[in-house]
Amino acid sequence: MRRGFGLIAAVIAALLLAIAVPPLVGLFSGSYRTLAASEAALLAEVAASDLLERVTDPTFAMNHIGDRLEVPSDPAHPETVSNLRLMEPFASHYRAKAIVTIERATGHKNPATDKEEQGLLEVRVEMTWDEGKIPHSLDTRTMVGDLEALRPSS
Repeated sequence: MRRGFGLIAAVIAALLLAIAVPPLVGLFSGSYRTLAASEAALLAEVAASDLLERVTDPTFAMNHIGDRLEVPSDPAHPETVSNLRLMEPFASHYRAKAIVTIERATGHKNPATDKEEQGLLEVRVEMTWDEGKIPHSLDTRTMVGDLEALRPSS
């Protein structure tokens, strides 16, 4: 009689495992996909911040006011700052691209004087990348002081 109960217990245990394991595997694979997407977004933010830091150098920014720079550079226009690159392996793995624009900032008021700020440049980095077949984008911007415009006239 006891052998029959042992076999029934083993069958019930196998049945419970067959019911419980697939949802757990699905949970882990869903968590892995979420983690991979978070990693790509973090790498994109780091790559955009790195690029933004390089193009906000006042000398660089002043020499490129009004420019729209493609990173990696457009093969049709190799003169457009070919030394700007996105971080690897992010750039190649996710086929990442960025567009950097540097323009005079308008409409920004000094809170103390309520007058429009002079001498500000807006630097914008628009990053795009693919995760599988899903396109993603990130837009980040900052302000840079135009040192020539801020210099007192003599």
